[in-house]
Amino acid sequence: MDKKDKLSILIVSDTHENIDNLNKLVKECEKNLYIPDYIFLLGDIVTINQGEQDNEIKNEKYYKIINESLQILEKISKNVIYIPGNHDPKTLFDNDNKIKFGNSSINLHKKKYDLNNNLLIIGIGGSITNLTSNEKEYYKYDYDINNVKWKGYPYIDNNENPNFEKCEELFKKDLDIIFNYLKDNNKQIILISHNGPFNSSTSNCFENGTCFYAGSLILDKFIYDNKKRILTVLHGHTHYGFGVSTLYDINIFNPGPLKNGHYGKIDLNYKDEKWIIKKITKLRF
Repeated sequence: MDKKDKLSILIVSDTHENIDNLNKLVKECEKNLYIPDYIFLLGDIVTINQGEQDNEIKNEKYYKIINESLQILEKISKNVIYIPGNHDPKTLFDNDNKIKFGNSSINLHKKKYDLNNNLLIIGIGGSITNLTSNEKEYYKYDYDINNVKWKGYPYIDNNENPNFEKCEELFKKDLDIIFNYLKDNNKQIILISHNGPFNSSTSNCFENGTCFYAGSLILDKFIYDNKKRILTVLHGHTHYGFGVSTLYDINIFNPGPLKNGHYGKIDLNYKDEKWIIKKITKLRF
């Protein structure tokens, strides 16, 4: 951990096996002489079909893609921190897994990392089940399996008939693990997640006049409970909700999918013993 008073972080998400765009990103950074202090990769490095993430034998072919993806990003900065998405293999969610991906990259799922002076980064990958609805209060009503847009992973209790509330309960258990990391210090926090918060436009998507809400209510509560310490929340998952939103006076940033050429960066300054966001930039090639 280097102590600096300025940090620039490249934010990438939802690469979905697009190696060409990862290489384009390297060239973009070289062209602009941009060397970030860190790169955050927010999940969905590959595209495993829903319900097949646990098939480790079948999914071994994806390990090579994950490894190659991280090694490409390491050409930009050796400090790559990543979390898995709902389309990534079970292996990436196993904190005891001995398989190493990339050369220097760090998997931060359900972990913490001291980023710099008084600044802690915490990560949680995966997603809950999401459904299509015209009612933003849909979670109060009977759960209709016909409205499921995306099945979550690993936060899903039953692949055939997932229950939204139970998916959130599973997600909460892992957020509680992260909460324990925060008790013994007062450092500011950057939260990186694959799933976004419910009440943020960055978690929403519209198709044919219908909105589906991909965010988590439990994540909303976690952000609210820790709002005095959270500097920003960075997430992916929702390909068409990219951009910056504000929740409880906290900037929420979804850079969009690198698969489609979207990415971003965030610049931070340290002043008077406090980190502040200088600028969040949404980019595309």
